[in-house]
Amino acid sequence: MIRIVLVDDQALVRAGIRLILDRQPGMVVIGEGQSGVEAMALAVRLQPTVMILDVGLPDMSGIDALEHIKAHVPQIRILMLSGTKNEQDLLRALRAGALGYVLKEACSCDLIEAVRTVAHGDQAVWWPEDPEALELLLQAARCRLEPARHSTLTERERDVMRLVAHGYGNAEIAQQLGISPKTVDTHRTHLMQKLNLHTRAAVTNYALRQGYLVTA
Repeated sequence: MIRIVLVDDQALVRAGIRLILDRQPGMVVIGEGQSGVEAMALAVRLQPTVMILDVGLPDMSGIDALEHIKAHVPQIRILMLSGTKNEQDLLRALRAGALGYVLKEACSCDLIEAVRTVAHGDQAVWWPEDPEALELLLQAARCRLEPARHSTLTERERDVMRLVAHGYGNAEIAQQLGISPKTVDTHRTHLMQKLNLHTRAAVTNYALRQGYLVTA
């Protein structure tokens, strides 16, 4: 069951969305709020699967509320709802941890699909009539997320990533760093898990974007 909390300052909007979602199999709206403060309290108290969060709340930006919620209840999947097509809001929301972003001009089927997609941990962005611009925005958001990801690496993991990206094998990396090949393999496994990368080619591409191939 997808448990949903809905936060929007307009009662009619909340009522309409609730009517749509409560009719869907496997979905139930378990709470409503109309402000950022209420959104944060509901997140902690109800811990829903998905929170639908309006960007334009009366007491604070919905994106500010999103940042607080992700810091304190990170497992909640957030779907932002916006009445305006603002590229900076989209980028900031994705960077802050939103999985979805839907404009209020979307039809009910788009909203339902977005909720299901986000509930399964996948990204859902409804940005009509401009797919090329959307892809550029999503690429920009991913690039902005990457520094935060690689900041979790240890110094040794960064060394291993740089040498992997330069094409060295485990034995060569071990010789350069003065550690065993088995330890190299452990560091490589950890850094790939942290960065959500699955192949040596993906490590190389990531390192290139982050400037790790400047020196060997």
